[in-house]
Amino acid sequence: MLVLTRRLGERIFIDGGRVVVKVLGFHGKSVRLGLDADSDTRILRAELHEDMLAEAEEEEQESPKTNKG
Repeated sequence: MLVLTRRLGERIFIDGGRVVVKVLGFHGKSVRLGLDADSDTRILRAELHEDMLAEAEEEEQESPKTNKG
């Protein structure tokens, strides 16, 4: 894990600039970040990603399994 300290308005470039993270503000213990990325780059909050994985797992368990042989 890379740990960085950034000030308000500073940016981080990821993957040659395909993703840019900018510090927009602070409020208490929260940091407001702006993310700019190519339209084909998917950005999800962790909780949404975890929900998607759980739904996919449920669908996999519910689908009938076919046996060949």
